[in-house]
Parts: sequence; structure tokens; C-alpha cells
Amino acid sequence: MKKIILTFVVLFGMSQFSIAQIDLGVGLMATDNAYGALAIEAKADFGISEKISVSPSVDYFFPTGADLLGIDDGVDLLLTVSLDGHYYFEIMDGFKAYPLAGINLLVSNVDDNNWYWDAYDFGPRIFINAGAGATYAFSDSMKAYLELKYTRFGPTASAGVLFSLGK
Repeated sequence: MKKIILTFVVLFGMSQFSIAQIDLGVGLMATDNAYGALAIEAKADFGISEKISVSPSVDYFFPTGADLLGIDDGVDLLLTVSLDGHYYFEIMDGFKAYPLAGINLLVSNVDDNNWYWDAYDFGPRIFINAGAGATYAFSDSMKAYLELKYTRFGPTASAGVLFSLGK
């Protein structure tokens, strides 16, 4: 676990020396799994060059419907921390598309005595991310994003808004 955290810190630290642009924002993530179908996402995008960026994100999953009805489904915490690389292709003015690849750390707190979750392999676990996304710039300081990703955790769709901090 210490090696994983150290890797994130080193990658983040290295990217600070050559940042072309920094974008920060929030969004929503949807997935089709039973243990958290909707998440709120905090996302950053560190531009290394015009075409390449590093994008960390943290997704906190809302409780399932069973939790909302007062039924204990055994999940107390479920979040993912991702670090993805993007390679941008400008499609038209303000609209860019990109493939993405990276790693994903699943963090959870599941009641071990709950029979339903015994079949699942909860973490912390590391997964590989693969997918694609697109951004549309409304202005120099604000853009929308949409990402479709797949990991062992499941397919996800994210959408949100990013705000530029510098150029």
C-alpha cells in the first residue's frame, strides 16, 4: 500500500515541473454495479503539453437503495481514486476527444459478516482503466467533459465541468 501511495505522489510531483494548464472540477459518475450505482467525482487535469495530460480523480459512491430504505447492505464506504493519462485529438474548435488509460484504486469498507458481499472481492484493490472521453470548451476558463471507462470494477460514465486555473 505504501508503494502505491508513493507512486501517486511521485507521478503528481513530476507533473508539477512541466504543467502547461491546470483544470479542476466536479461531476457525476454512473455505473451498473449493485454496490453503488451513482458517485460524485472530483477531477483534475494537469496539461503536460497541448496533446498530453495527467488526470487524477476521486469518486465517492452514494449508498445503494437498500441503505436509503434503512436496510443494512454491508457497505459503509466505497470510493475510487484514479490516475489516467489522456492524449487529445482536436476534432473542431473547442471540442477535443481522447483515449485514456491509467490505474484505479478501489477503497471500501464492507461488513465481513454480510452474506451477500462474501462473493465480492473488496479492496483496497488496484485495477487498470481504459476508455475514451471528450471535452467541450465553453470559454477559456470553463469546459465540460464526458468519459466512458472500463475497469474490472465495471463500466462507468462520467460527466462534469472543469474550470481552468492557469495557462
